[in-house]
Amino acid sequence: FARSVPAPPPFTLSSSSPRRSRPMMRTDEPSGLSQPLRPQRDRSAYRNFLKMAVLFSINHGTVAAVLNISVQLLGDAGSYQSGALYITYALTALMFSSALNEALGPRWSLVVAAGLYSLYVLSLPLALMLPPEARGARVALALCGGTVGGFAAGFLWAAQGTYFALSARRHALQMDIEPAEANAELASAFASTFLSLELCLKALPIGLLPLSHKMVHVLGHDVSSSNLLIGALYSLLALSAAAGLTRVSDLSDAAKPEDAEAPLTTPP
Repeated sequence: FARSVPAPPPFTLSSSSPRRSRPMMRTDEPSGLSQPLRPQRDRSAYRNFLKMAVLFSINHGTVAAVLNISVQLLGDAGSYQSGALYITYALTALMFSSALNEALGPRWSLVVAAGLYSLYVLSLPLALMLPPEARGARVALALCGGTVGGFAAGFLWAAQGTYFALSARRHALQMDIEPAEANAELASAFASTFLSLELCLKALPIGLLPLSHKMVHVLGHDVSSSNLLIGALYSLLALSAAAGLTRVSDLSDAAKPEDAEAPLTTPP
């Protein structure tokens, strides 16, 4: 006798049956094809850090450029100015850097230090306008500029390191990546920005060589128009960058960056 096999029950989808989740699709493409939605990453911390890197690099680049040409343009006064800058820088970095950064916070430390840095740059065109007979006044002005610039450099780099570490920590949280990866990404962006802008600013006097033979009569003596223009441009760029740093985000309320690593920094 043939054994009858019972037919399987019809398949029904009940509310208790498990359903396979399907990704959300987007159909706003011109082709009409549906594509899965991708989560949007918040890169505000990266953009803010890049803004700080550009402004910081412009400000520091003008200082590095003036440091290269100060002896050539000011003679002995330029040598005194450079010496005062390095001595004051070392003393400030050793004794006052941590206290100043803790008191002002990372952003305002950058702003104050960049503003004082700008006074060092401004001392170059001011000293050039003094007549050669006023050698004492030129040396005094150069010494004041170098001292202020060295004091600024003493806590500027510490502020930059703190701001870098806080930015890397926030970037890692926003992008959901490891802190080491965030450090590497921000360090690469800062290094490329810093070196490229410093190179451009140091090469600026080359573009003004055609004006080197033209003289301007200032305070009873003739001054090279290219030298004055270089000093004025550097001063304007330094002051503008310092003012721009007031527009970056204040990270003083962020968590302390124990897990972040600050980049290697260099003296002026």
